[in-house]
Amino acid sequence: QDFSRRTGVSYDDLLAIAATQFLNPNSALIPALERLGMPFSTLQQLNSGALTTAAFTALLPAGIDARPYGGATAGATDAIAIWVKNNYARIMTILAYADPGADPDPCSAVKLVLRYTNPDANASLPHGADFLRLIRYIRLWRKLGLDIGQTDAVIAALYPLADLPTGASDAADYQALDRGFLAMMPRIGFLYQAMDLLGVGPQSLASLLACWAPIGTA
Repeated sequence: QDFSRRTGVSYDDLLAIAATQFLNPNSALIPALERLGMPFSTLQQLNSGALTTAAFTALLPAGIDARPYGGATAGATDAIAIWVKNNYARIMTILAYADPGADPDPCSAVKLVLRYTNPDANASLPHGADFLRLIRYIRLWRKLGLDIGQTDAVIAALYPLADLPTGASDAADYQALDRGFLAMMPRIGFLYQAMDLLGVGPQSLASLLACWAPIGTA
């Protein structure tokens, strides 16, 4: 709540920003995780060996299709356990909103916090670089006048991959973000010059960004 008020960004927009590729590069896993319908503590138990594959499979929703998880057939549910283990490190570093206070009011955001999905309380705290990345995204989004998805597409196309934060240390990630933004900002300037010369608006971004990055598949 305090962050929303200090930045002037609504709850809905903060939720949307936290789901962007730049802020949450592993968010592409969320739809597959939602289909499992399991708490992250259960995934942790499977990865640690405290929960067997058979016991995990028994907890899966009835009729779940294993093919999106690498299964050869819809019923090959053992593949889902393998998928979870192979993607465990990425799953545990998804940024999400949590309510550790378990506020009974569903409309209250007083106790909402930003956390990694890792059930370990000591490993779930966001890093300083996460908040630096968040505030820079907000500033760029407002400056460009694009919607949240378009801003994310611009960053995904023009930000150098080599300078994406790794989470190894805040000091290293701060330097990476500085280098990345110093490289990206002139590229955004060239993009807007091209838009002006062509007489096109933000609706043409998806086509123009293909000049710098792979064509989007969304």
